[in-house]
Amino acid sequence: MTRQYIDNKNLNVFVSNRRVPGSTNICNLWTEEVTYETELTFPTLMNKSEVRNKSIVKISPIKNAIKSLLEKNSELKGLEFLLNRNLKEGIDPKSIAGTTMFSDLSRVLAGTVDSPVNGGVGQYRAFFSAVSDEPGYEDNVAFLKKEFMGLIKLLDKLLKLHQAIIPIHLAPQHRAMVELFIKNFSNEINELKLDVNATLNLKKLVDELLKANTRTHRERTRHAGHTYSEFDSLLGSTDSATTGSDKDDMSSVTGSDSVHSGGASTRPLSSMDSSSYMSRSIFSGKKTALNYK
Repeated sequence: MTRQYIDNKNLNVFVSNRRVPGSTNICNLWTEEVTYETELTFPTLMNKSEVRNKSIVKISPIKNAIKSLLEKNSELKGLEFLLNRNLKEGIDPKSIAGTTMFSDLSRVLAGTVDSPVNGGVGQYRAFFSAVSDEPGYEDNVAFLKKEFMGLIKLLDKLLKLHQAIIPIHLAPQHRAMVELFIKNFSNEINELKLDVNATLNLKKLVDELLKANTRTHRERTRHAGHTYSEFDSLLGSTDSATTGSDKDDMSSVTGSDSVHSGGASTRPLSSMDSSSYMSRSIFSGKKTALNYK
């Protein structure tokens, strides 16, 4: 709750997106991004504020595709992080299998690997052979393909993790997902040389996670010591220390000309964890509201 409060305080930029009429498929899907800047920052006592500035930007199909794919990858990475954290803390896989978190993983995996001809993540392939005179289009296509291949690797990893945790009586459902994965992404699987039938050694995974955690702790300790040493040498004192704050994540929230905090519907814009590229090419580094409630 503390982190959520920190991430959602002092916000005065809100973003709303809407589809431009006339689109028939992902390759001609244009959207409008409406940005509202309010006079007051949220949270605010009155739960509303007048709008200081409003701007509208059209987002092209390729950039919409990049945004959607980044959101999908972020969702999968978030589930992977939660599962790995539970395993690292020594929680029994049988207990994890009964959690909502694992049910969410099963649901998301099933929906992602089942990629129909005219829908699902497989539709992003249409951009790989498309041409456009849009500035930076080729770079955007290259980035989209890179993220798409990253999605395939992530799906392979999560399917193996899913198999290692799922109860035996649900194994047929897991196998059905693997078969769909092979059927719908065979070209990418072959290109990446993935062994989709390999099994995951949970004990080895946990050992690797613990080792990585130890290395991270040592690096942070070393860095902190180095920072304090430099700071003390500048001030000539050993009683001072520097502090920092986390940067706000980028996301979006539905708004209106008079923005209210109560009852506003929210939707993450993007985790941007792999996309400093995106903040430059699409969103211009705007700081926006993160799931404000």
